Amino acid sequence: MHEIAQLKRHRFAKRAESFSPDQASLLDDLIGTDIAAIEAELKKLAPKSASSPAHQKPKRSALPAEFPRTLIHYEPENTQ
Repeated sequence: MHEIAQLKRHRFAKRAESFSPDQASLLDDLIGTDIAAIEAELKKLAPKSASSPAHQKPKRSALPAEFPRTLIHYEPENTQ
């Protein structure tokens, strides 16, 4: 992950602007292939789960009925 971050910094760094357009495009291509190779290695090394559960939204339970409730209604002074 650190190496990917460094390569991305090189890609978007200000010193990359000092290259000629041809050199900059070659550098971008090389950095892009390096990042893709590193990400492929990371995918191989990542542990695979038996079942990849879908991201579930946390559920809230209702508040107990014994808690006091205060309803506050805001009405504008002038409706025109």
